[in-house]
Amino acid sequence: MIKNKNLRHGITLIALIITIIVLLILAGVVISMTIGKDGIIEKAQVAATLNNKAAAEEKVNFAVMTSYDDNGKRNNDLLKENINKIEGLDEEVEEVEFPLIIIVDRFQFSISETWQVTYEGEIDISDKTKYLIINNPGLIGKVSKINQSGYSNIQIKGKTSSAAEEETVNLDVHTIVYKGDMLLNGVNTFEGITYDSQNKTYFVGDKTRDVATASSDAQYTVVLKVIGNLTINPNIYLTACRSDNGYGGPKGFIIFCTETLQNNGEITMTARGARAAGQNIYLYKNAHPIENQNKFEFIPKDGANGGARNGSGRNVGDNGVNRQTAGGGSGRGSSGYYGGAGTAGTSYSGGTSGSGGSSNTGYGNDGSPNGGAGATGKGFSGGGAGNPGGTGGNSGDHARQKGSDGTGGTLIIFGKSVHNNATISSNGLPGGRGGNNDSNTAGGSGGGSINIFYQEEFIKGNIYATGGSTSGSGAGGTGGTGAISCGSVSSGTYVSTFRNY
Repeated sequence: MIKNKNLRHGITLIALIITIIVLLILAGVVISMTIGKDGIIEKAQVAATLNNKAAAEEKVNFAVMTSYDDNGKRNNDLLKENINKIEGLDEEVEEVEFPLIIIVDRFQFSISETWQVTYEGEIDISDKTKYLIINNPGLIGKVSKINQSGYSNIQIKGKTSSAAEEETVNLDVHTIVYKGDMLLNGVNTFEGITYDSQNKTYFVGDKTRDVATASSDAQYTVVLKVIGNLTINPNIYLTACRSDNGYGGPKGFIIFCTETLQNNGEITMTARGARAAGQNIYLYKNAHPIENQNKFEFIPKDGANGGARNGSGRNVGDNGVNRQTAGGGSGRGSSGYYGGAGTAGTSYSGGTSGSGGSSNTGYGNDGSPNGGAGATGKGFSGGGAGNPGGTGGNSGDHARQKGSDGTGGTLIIFGKSVHNNATISSNGLPGGRGGNNDSNTAGGSGGGSINIFYQEEFIKGNIYATGGSTSGSGAGGTGGTGAISCGSVSSGTYVSTFRNY
């Protein structure tokens, strides 16, 4: 009987163990079904996201539908007021400009000029660097919200360290948006970008609309936004459009790449400065103040000074500092006859250059301000570099040598990572050579401004913003070297990696 009792206890213990094992297996299956790819928890999370998105969209639609005036007309002032009342709005709307991009509870929407509301996607705040960019009130943050190709206006409120109050800067931009990985290989073509197979160059923008003409200054900043990776193959050039008649390029070229910009060729704004008055360009607002540093990273409206007149030699243009473009060089002077002065740069152009002066030539002419024409040469003097280059004089063995068309332009690059394995440039060009054994030569135009922002990785490669120069004993003054700035914004505050000033 004792043996039978022990046997019954043994069987009971085994059954208990088996039951526990079966329960554990079943629990594992339930847990797997709950948290797996199509599990209950994931389905609940998806449902919650959809509900939150629908709630955010309802808020936006309600703000739009309640913004008509008593006559049933769309009222932009009411729209601005009602949007700013939305609970969960990420950034207050300061000006109504279309397409109007807003973020509500981390969901992004665009409102068209006809007040059509379109859902653009969810902003992942776990991607801290992306979230910091899209919420930045500077130009880079504004460009990050543009998702469609076309012409639009950007308004930025910014302040320099020395200014008493904020200013509002308006920028008209022409944006080319490409969704997906872009490979510039000399074979692929893209809408809004012209490829010149002879020079292996991709030109971004419209050379008939985005640049200056004989009667009007440049109006637009050209933007290439790639939502993906951008790769430029070896021996391939990427640049902005340029006037066929020598009137320069657009008011800067912005390349915005959401992933990795891989440059194995050359990105250039050489000879693509714009003929236009300068503005303070507020690029990026730091997340917190830094000692001895402006809250905004910005390009000053005034570039470095041009080379002054010189009665027996030449003066080079000043180099750009703190993101400035450089000044243009003076023309060569001799025998007490002054060479013409170079001009200061602007936020959109290096300075233009003056023509030479001598007893045979007379006093040289000055270059034109605001990235305008180079100085016109007289007698033996060559013409200055500018937009367009000045004509040369009518005497001597190099009579009427024209100055080069072009000044260094403004280049702004943003990428999650920027790998410059080759060259980035924005150089000025030389003035025209003079007659009488190359004496009385004009000065060179100033280099541009190069500004690079990245979040994760940066490879410097070769970066140049040199001024134009000519050789010989009678050469004019060299244009100054423009400012080059490269830095990380992964923390929300710009941290310099490299600069040349």
